[in-house]
Amino acid sequence: MQAPTYTPKQRRYSLLLTLYACDNSFARVPELVREMELVHSLAVSSDLVRADLMWMAEMGLLTFKDDTAQLIERGRDVVYHRAPFPG
Repeated sequence: MQAPTYTPKQRRYSLLLTLYACDNSFARVPELVREMELVHSLAVSSDLVRADLMWMAEMGLLTFKDDTAQLIERGRDVVYHRAPFPG
């Protein structure tokens, strides 16, 4: 099997897009893992999704607590390209 060809930035942006599309911009980790594979064709582990969500929470793009993420205003601005993606 070949190693993935996407970058962490692409993976994290895909997570933001996935959250944006969810009801109330809110989702749990298992849902995000499933959607990343089905919608974005990215096979990612739950641990990697959690690590990305924690990083994006530190960057002020979303909240992440109790295995649940919610996109906040700054994250929506990044999705709409009104603000730069950090990192």
